Amino acid sequence: MRIDTVKYQVYKFNELSKEAKEKAVQDYYEYEDFSFLQDDLTESCKSLLEQYKIKFNNDLQLSYSLSYCQGDGLNFTGNFEWKKYHIKIAHSSWQYLFASASDITIMNKEGEEIINEKIEKQFKNLYINICKDLEKEGYGIIGYRMTDKEFSDLCEANNWEFLKDGKIYN
Repeated sequence: MRIDTVKYQVYKFNELSKEAKEKAVQDYYEYEDFSFLQDDLTESCKSLLEQYKIKFNNDLQLSYSLSYCQGDGLNFTGNFEWKKYHIKIAHSSWQYLFASASDITIMNKEGEEIINEKIEKQFKNLYINICKDLEKEGYGIIGYRMTDKEFSDLCEANNWEFLKDGKIYN
């Protein structure tokens, strides 16, 4: 039997070469799953709904696909109250998540469907604008890249160390 001991040169992020720093940052974002994104966008959605005086229930559901592909987009569904109307929003496409693929039903207090093009257009434009704002926020979060200083602080807070080439050591 034989036991080999391997020694590694281990670096703090700020000790790495420029190329190694770029690799470390690239590796970090390659495996980023944005686990907080759903909650953040849902909270932003609630805030925008309140801003536009749209009441929502616990059935508010936000769906999105933000990977820069055809059919990507964002929508939200549920039951809402706006002005004197009850509004039901359902998503009509299993394949695409963009807002215009949503079915919006506007009803009076008695639950009877209202056919009023002006009201429908007004609410649909409001809905589309909210979805666009949330989509833009989502892409902003996904597209954000930390500065070297911010990434260095993150590494220090997590006690991350690296090999000379930028590969994480621990």
